[in-house]
Order: sequence, then C-alpha cells, then structure tokens
Amino acid sequence: EKVFYKEEDVDISARVRSAMMDAVDTVYVRTSAEITAEELATFQMVDKDGEVVETLVSRLSDSAVQLTLVEEIDIRETYRVESAGFIGAPVTMRKVLDDARFYYGGADLGLTYTKERSVFKVWAPTAKKVSLMLYEDMGVYNEQGVVTSHVDGQEVVMNRLDQGVWTTGVSEDLEGQYYMYQVTFADGKVHYAVDPYATAVSPNGQRTAVVDLRKTTPEGFKSAKKPVVA
Repeated sequence: EKVFYKEEDVDISARVRSAMMDAVDTVYVRTSAEITAEELATFQMVDKDGEVVETLVSRLSDSAVQLTLVEEIDIRETYRVESAGFIGAPVTMRKVLDDARFYYGGADLGLTYTKERSVFKVWAPTAKKVSLMLYEDMGVYNEQGVVTSHVDGQEVVMNRLDQGVWTTGVSEDLEGQYYMYQVTFADGKVHYAVDPYATAVSPNGQRTAVVDLRKTTPEGFKSAKKPVVA
C-alpha cells in the first residue's frame, strides 16, 4: 500500500469502494460517501469500450446501491461502475461464479494421464484465453527458490467448454515433463498458474509435474487393511 506523509497528498475524493457482481443480473455497489438523490440517478455500468450497459438503479443504503442488469453480460469482459459524483471502480466477478451455469460437477479437472494421451482440464470462467504450457524441465530457480519466468514453454491453446471449463489433449507420453496454465484476461493481464488439481509439483510448487501415479503405489499398498477403530 502507498504511504502518505502529508495530508494534502491524500486523495479523499468520494469514490466507488467496491462493485461486486453477485448474481447474473445484480451488481452491489458501495461508496465512500453518502449518495444524494441526484447522484443516485447517475450511477451506471460501462464496458471496456465505454458503452453503457443497461441497468436499473436502486438505493440500498446511504452509501450503497444495486444495479440490476436488463440483459445478461459476458463475465469474461471487463466493466466499470461510474457516477457523476464518485470516482469509478472496476466490477469484480464474485458470487456470480456460484451460479449453476458456471458450476462444473465433473471429477476430471486437472490432468488425466496415460502413456498414449494426456487430457488437461481447468475451471477458469472469467478467462478470455487459456493455454497449456509444456516444459522439458522444472525451470531456472533464483536465490529465493522461485522460478520467475515461464514464457519459454511449448504453448497448446485450450478450448472453452460449458461452465467455464477449458480443455486440451496431447497425444504423446508426457511423463517426466512439467506444465503450467497460461491464463489471459480481458484487461490484457497474463498469469501463469500451477494446476490447482496437481498431484505432483516441482520443488517449491513452481511447476506442475506429469507423473504416472500407478508407479507411485508401494508394493502391497492396495491389499493393506485399515486398522480397526475402537
């Protein structure tokens, strides 16, 4: 956070503190100051091109309003809430992601490995693009034990399915290799992420490792019996 040493350097202008999309048709807005009747009518939601998204505005409290969307929007895009009396703020996709249309109940997220083919699936409903990045090694570590660059991998663009799931398959034996997900958002930001469903990772969890789990089972493990609990 930025530290201010002079009172006059602090911007205390009235602003939108938060704009949370908590349903497919609802955005809750909180402000840093009381909203007058005149200011209430000026609240609006705009897309990345500055085009107004049609909404109905209603007051929730002295410093909170609700924007009800007339039509459904694409949650992968970026939006802002603006008002004549307040500095605007970006809309955060929050509880809207709990909606049934973004729920994936499958048990196959992550890597499904065989010697013949590996299938990758990841849930990223707000992403504009997701790519699988494959690596021959675990990367170059700095003195803090962190791999700071993941751009040198082989990119495989993934396909978007329903519920915000992205998938791709590679028809070769990938055992011993590493991978990451390259996630691109509408604002242009690009993030590299370890598979949240990883079964193995490189040291310090810097890259996801492709392993054949059948080779990790100790001899006699499956025939072992659980102890009786008194």
